[in-house]
Amino acid sequence: MPECKWCGKKGIFLSVNSDGLCMNCASLISFNVNETLRIVKDSLDIIEKSKKIDTRLSRCDLIIEKVKDLLRYENKEIKTIDPKPSVFIEKIYSMKNQIIFEEINNMINELMKKDNLEISTKSKINEANKILLKIMEFKKLVKNKERIEEYENRLRSYINETQLKMYLEEAKKAEFLGKKKIALEKYKEALYYLKTDKIDDSLQQEKIREIESKISELSKDT
Repeated sequence: MPECKWCGKKGIFLSVNSDGLCMNCASLISFNVNETLRIVKDSLDIIEKSKKIDTRLSRCDLIIEKVKDLLRYENKEIKTIDPKPSVFIEKIYSMKNQIIFEEINNMINELMKKDNLEISTKSKINEANKILLKIMEFKKLVKNKERIEEYENRLRSYINETQLKMYLEEAKKAEFLGKKKIALEKYKEALYYLKTDKIDDSLQQEKIREIESKISELSKDT
């Protein structure tokens, strides 16, 4: 006895199509699928053409939201789109992740370009911290936490190295100008920074010894 997969109606006089749907359900589902496909196509075009990360990510979310509505049909083994909704959603999640990783790469590459320019160390650190905050926001949106943590650790290392470089440059400048007390204080700031940052001191022993030696040397002369 014919039975509609969607509404559950059945009867010897009920007509169902090749997908096992009655005329009413077939028409309704076809309309919903076509409307979803229209939104998906428009959104994919925008994702491809837009340069705004927020726009691209919001369009990924819209696609996921709309295609999720088709899961109710998939759960009843009703064909809608190819690949099937559950697979398509995973593809869009992967696309969203890729967009985020590309954006992070672009931000870090721009930062590295600026690192070679005559820009103050403080400005470089501020810029790096802004990128780090953005990465931490992105971290909430991706499934691959390990990959984004690699970017996060890379940036934290850059900030640490740049911050230390700033302290040491200030110390060396003061030392060169004969301002030994100021130089001593700057070396102490550098040492304090090294010992309180998030990097294991065992990985920074050489730098710590160098600075401690400078502090010991200057302490004798002041």
